[in-house]
Amino acid sequence: MHQTASQNSNALLSLVKRADESGISSIKGIIAGILGVISDADSTPLELKNIIEVDPPLAARVLKVANSPFYGSPRTLSEIDQAIVWIGFDALKEIVITQKCNEIFTSHGKEVAGLTRAMLWRHSLAVALFAKLIYRWEFGKKGAGAYTAGLLHDFGFIVLDQLLHNDFAEILREGTMVRQSIEEIEQKRLGFDHAMVGGILAEHWNFPGELSAGISHHHSPQNASSEHALLAQVLFIADCLAFNNELWYGGIVHGDDKQCHSLCLALNLSEYALNRIIEQMRIELAQIDDKGYFK
Repeated sequence: MHQTASQNSNALLSLVKRADESGISSIKGIIAGILGVISDADSTPLELKNIIEVDPPLAARVLKVANSPFYGSPRTLSEIDQAIVWIGFDALKEIVITQKCNEIFTSHGKEVAGLTRAMLWRHSLAVALFAKLIYRWEFGKKGAGAYTAGLLHDFGFIVLDQLLHNDFAEILREGTMVRQSIEEIEQKRLGFDHAMVGGILAEHWNFPGELSAGISHHHSPQNASSEHALLAQVLFIADCLAFNNELWYGGIVHGDDKQCHSLCLALNLSEYALNRIIEQMRIELAQIDDKGYFK
């Protein structure tokens, strides 16, 4: 039965409320402090150290990464202070947010209609790397916010999987059979999509405005405010690049390759630049494994 816009809005808000009251809400506490340090240009290594040290599994993982062959420390690093000095503050911020997002994406969920959490995580990581590289190479920006938004852009899928599991499975199955994007099928079946779920939840949890806007509009950059338009556009392009380089799961199509092409032209992203970014993304994806993030 066709639902009104008001009914769709109520259903979406009800889902967000359920997410906030469920085990999913533990993510808020895990990520909020890290996001505060990452998004604050005046944050200090001491603030990040304090966050790491109260999370023993994270502290152990950070030290494991710091002592991995990739970083080549001449001696064993046993303190977080040493890791910060050896790896560097900016690199460590990226390691921390990547590790915590990985835990969120790979814990609990089982395979749904052929999609595993590992596939979803690999896709999210690829989008994060694409977004960061576009920001750094093409716009001369650090891209920390773009990287984090890329990691979390599909967080709405986690919510749908856990709270609307049967609907989510049917949406994925339909997505492999028809030439429609996932968000179009979600809108048809639910009256909202995973981007809206993730964005509103991020806003509800008081995550940085840039992050909630990027998540909300990664499939609809034309609807983003001028303040957040670039991030939404870059996420759209990064998502498209991940799909087209088979960093997703078979049978699902991206929303609009024509729009992606138009955005690339508008942002002066040449085919040569995109090919270099794709090549570098694959190098960095391989390096993440070499750094021992998830082993």
